[in-house]
Amino acid sequence: HAEESHAGRVDRMTMTICQETALTGSEKHVLGVAALLHDIGQFGMPDTIRNKAPWQMGPDDRAIYYRYPIIGAALMSEMQGATKIAQLIEQHAENYDGSGFPWGMGGEIVSLGARIIRIADGADTFMLHASRENVIDQVSNHLRDQRGKAYDPELVPLALDYLADYWRANHEVRTVRMAVDALRSGMQLAENLYDSDGHFLARKGAT
Repeated sequence: HAEESHAGRVDRMTMTICQETALTGSEKHVLGVAALLHDIGQFGMPDTIRNKAPWQMGPDDRAIYYRYPIIGAALMSEMQGATKIAQLIEQHAENYDGSGFPWGMGGEIVSLGARIIRIADGADTFMLHASRENVIDQVSNHLRDQRGKAYDPELVPLALDYLADYWRANHEVRTVRMAVDALRSGMQLAENLYDSDGHFLARKGAT
């Protein structure tokens, strides 16, 4: 899963979390499309903005960046039958405490689907910009710290469960014992090595 795009990872986390909610099958389908397209409003923005973490932006860049959910919703509204997708995209950057953007909505005024995308998007964005040591701990602490602030407090435990499963699936160490005389030239002995705390032990792709 680590090779997926940001949109793909957000979609995967969104769809996993939503299975634990009361959303209907059709609502989950709409949510999946919105999760994949949540950043569509960023296309056309300068790379100097798109490649920065939101908390690293200056006031001018942030003012431009904060418009992207509206742009994304406007683009989706041009498509017949995409009204609900457009609504989710427009709301997905709102924070639970009302400090988000573009409208400063909060609580359950923001649709459940948008709140799920918010926590999936926030967790993955934080992960992308975290230092490589103890990544899972950093993201988990971020989610706990932002419970009831950026993120719906009811969704944080579901997100923490997802992250724990995601980490195990992607970084589980598998070992096989071999006799020395069974080794042959050219055998691949290990790749993408992490220890149990998530420390990366070799560069990506090294074998």
